[in-house]
Formats: sequence, C-alpha cells, structure tokens
Amino acid sequence: MNSKFWIFGDSFSAKWNTEKGKWAFPAQNEYIEREKQDGINYIGDLEYWLNKSLNKADLSFTYNNYARGGMSTETILGEVDKCYNKMHKGDVVLLQLSIQSRVRTVTKHLSDSIDVNFPNDPQDQDMELYKELMEPFLFFDFDYLEKKAVEQTTEIFKDALEQKVLVYKKAFENTGITAVITSLDYKMRLRFDLPMMYFGAECKKINQKYSEIKDNHPTYESNKMMSEKISKLVINRYKT
Repeated sequence: MNSKFWIFGDSFSAKWNTEKGKWAFPAQNEYIEREKQDGINYIGDLEYWLNKSLNKADLSFTYNNYARGGMSTETILGEVDKCYNKMHKGDVVLLQLSIQSRVRTVTKHLSDSIDVNFPNDPQDQDMELYKELMEPFLFFDFDYLEKKAVEQTTEIFKDALEQKVLVYKKAFENTGITAVITSLDYKMRLRFDLPMMYFGAECKKINQKYSEIKDNHPTYESNKMMSEKISKLVINRYKT
C-alpha cells in the first residue's frame, strides 16, 4: 500500500491551484505571472517542493492536501478529525497551525461555519472594509468576534491549544504516523517544530521580492527552503 503525505494548514501550505476562485491567496496568480516575466517558469507551492525533496531521499508518497486559505486552527484541526480514520502506519502528516487571532464562528443562518481573520498586525488588512464585507454573513457581531480573537491570543488559550495538539501528536505516534507540527503564530512558534521557519530571513515574502505586490506569503524560493527543512525532519523521524 502506497503511504500518504497528509497536509493540513492555511494558505501557507495550500496548493497553488490556478483555477479562478480556488487560489491559495488573492495575489497568487499575480505573483506567478510576475515571476514568469523574469523567466522563472518552475514556480512551485510547498507540496511541489516537498515531493521533490523527499523523492531525492527515496521517499515517495501520495499527497492529500487539505490546507486552504483563511483557515483558523480550529478548522484545520477539524479537517484532521475528518481524515484521521483514513490514515495508516507509514503515513506522514504536516500539521501547520494558523495564527491565534483567526476565529471560527457560525454563519448568519446558523447553517455553516466560517472563519474570520483578525491579523496580528492591523496594518496587514483594511479592517473597516473587511468588516463591511463580512458582517452580512455573520450571526455574531463583528466587534464581538474581534474580542474573541483577542481572547484566543491570551496565555490560557495558547496553553490549552498546546495541550490539545499534544493529544493529536500522541495519536499520530501511536498509529505509526510521522508528524511535523508547525505554527504560523509568532508567539506559538517555540511550542512546536521548526520555530523560525516562517519568520527567519530565509523565508522571503512576496512583497519583499516584488514591492508592487502587496502580499506577505512566501515566494517559491521560500517554499523550496521550507520543504527542505520539513523533509529533513521527516527523514530523520521516518527512518528511526
């Protein structure tokens, strides 16, 4: 049976699908086209480079990527819950947690869940415009959800999340699954694997390379770098 590599996370781990409406992040295709202007045609997302890195180590997997842009950590863990019974010994999981200030809530008619994004730095997003766009879809007031976002960044909530994730980690270990768990939240990074991977100078953002594109997702070079770090950890753990 072919082992699987399961990916859970937000836009930092999502596939760069070029079909309109399924982009990992709004500026994805603008960035890809800008790289092509410089003659770069092998722009790859994280999964693309993971596959290449692990193939070099003679580790071949079928990739199942459930990461989506805008997902909160609660929603990400919900995707793990849905997939856990399909996982087997010899599989690998990349569990990338999102920022703490993303809130999972219910839609206006209580028919579905929705994630609301409150960035760590308010300058990263036009919050007045975002509030105007989101409020028609929400059951709870936007201002109340903003307070929930602040609540989730407190130490008591971060400690609770860490303990919850440790339960997932133990479940993976007991099933014979190799897991790499990372956090996109700067204040949570030291509690999990590869704490500086998203924050060090090596992780160059799109707006650092092309200032005209207002986006702080990783460049393809950064995806390559991150895949190599993750692969190294997988190889070390997979062969022990």
